[in-house]
Amino acid sequence: MSEQQPTVHILEGGFRPRPEQLAAYGKRHEEFMPTVISQPGFRETYGGPIADGPWWFFAAKFDTLEDMERWHMHRAHTEVQDLARKTWWTAYYIRKGRLLAPAESTTGTILSETFILRDTPFSSDEQNHVQAALAQASGFSLVPYETVTGEQVQTPYVLSAVGIAPQQAPVHYVLLTYWRSTADCLRWQGSDAHRQIASLGTVRSSLFVMIPERKSRMGLRADRMQREWVAKE
Repeated sequence: MSEQQPTVHILEGGFRPRPEQLAAYGKRHEEFMPTVISQPGFRETYGGPIADGPWWFFAAKFDTLEDMERWHMHRAHTEVQDLARKTWWTAYYIRKGRLLAPAESTTGTILSETFILRDTPFSSDEQNHVQAALAQASGFSLVPYETVTGEQVQTPYVLSAVGIAPQQAPVHYVLLTYWRSTADCLRWQGSDAHRQIASLGTVRSSLFVMIPERKSRMGLRADRMQREWVAKE
């Protein structure tokens, strides 16, 4: 049997900012972006607010898991993480996943990432159209989106306009959903509701299977599937 070839990996997570520090964090984030983009193996990063709640989400992709792990231990990165815990955030969560091949079928924790690329933001009518379509997702064995362990957001999914690097269109929306199997996700993606969403722009979709951390890390859960931290306040 041949050795498995390296594949793109994603870090998917979020943070709960201190409202009075959001502007300062945003400024530092913009200053820090060139450092992130220059890292070996960097592919893409994006993020934005989660609707109707205090959380923001983010994602970053690297060519290999090793590239991602090296970035985690980069001195500049660890310094920014320390500052985030001390000053900007009151909580965060982080998960990792491996990109699935187009025909690969598996079970576990499956992250579906769907980009909708557009020239303009959704109109009010289009936003209502999307929400109505997404209301049908719970009928397809959708796993509710969770932040820190045991805490869910208002909707069982995340849908948001995002800032992204590198940028591919004037406006990027991303829809993040979790599933127990690729089969469950593919049934949703083959539905009329999903096709209605896809009709609103140029769509790019990927599936990732979430994987355990290989090394000991701060805030690592016993199942090694998530790192998280909540300030003691």
